[in-house]
Amino acid sequence: MKKSVTLLFAVAASSSFAQVIYSTGFEAPTYTGSAGAGTSINAQDGWAATTSAFATTTTPFTVSTNQANGGTQSAYIDTSPLATSQYAVRSVGAINSGVLSISSDLFIGPRVNTADPDGSSGYSLVVSTTVLGAETRLAQFLIYRPDSTFPEEVDLGTRSGGAFGFLTQSAPVFVYPQSQWNRVRLDLDFGTNTASAYINNNLILTRAFDPGLSTTRVGIGGTSDGFDVGYFDNFQAAITPVPEPATLAVLGLGAAAMIRRRRSK
Repeated sequence: MKKSVTLLFAVAASSSFAQVIYSTGFEAPTYTGSAGAGTSINAQDGWAATTSAFATTTTPFTVSTNQANGGTQSAYIDTSPLATSQYAVRSVGAINSGVLSISSDLFIGPRVNTADPDGSSGYSLVVSTTVLGAETRLAQFLIYRPDSTFPEEVDLGTRSGGAFGFLTQSAPVFVYPQSQWNRVRLDLDFGTNTASAYINNNLILTRAFDPGLSTTRVGIGGTSDGFDVGYFDNFQAAITPVPEPATLAVLGLGAAAMIRRRRSK
């Protein structure tokens, strides 16, 4: 009987475990990479190139063999020539319940233009949604390379009140190491309509987003006016489902019945 009760609670717990719905290390043979500027990521494994307005573009994102964390390839972007923020995005299906987590290893490399100490670059995780037939940002976690203008600045943006806006954290609440790999993560809780941003499992920022939205695509991004290079590796999207109230009620009644039966013996 004790095993039966334990099994019921195990079933309830398993329904709230994170389920990986997409992951990639940008490795061959699925991806074709090369040294230097790399090979365009566009159309590789379902990735597409967009601007910040999610218009189709020629992506600056490539698959490169310059840096990797555990393999031989990663997604690479040189922000120095960008005229606007650009993304590489991929569909993971429409998600509007549970908790969606997208995460990646991020390596912010050496400054390309050392003569401009304040040319700060930003690298991001992004989730899009569709509003009135147009794709737009639902949430974005933006990490800047620290310099004299942006000391340890990170931004968390969400669609809130019908518009997209950013919450900025420039105080050194957490100093993320440069020129090495850091794990960045963006969580969207559709139960509480809250976005949360993490670096190396340290919670940095939270911000509300509008209810009733569904995801369109997830991806990675680079900002304009930067003079750095960045690498993304081991990208993952996972969903933690929330058990339905009816399921929890049935499990609770079953456990209660088993406990009463055991006590009556």
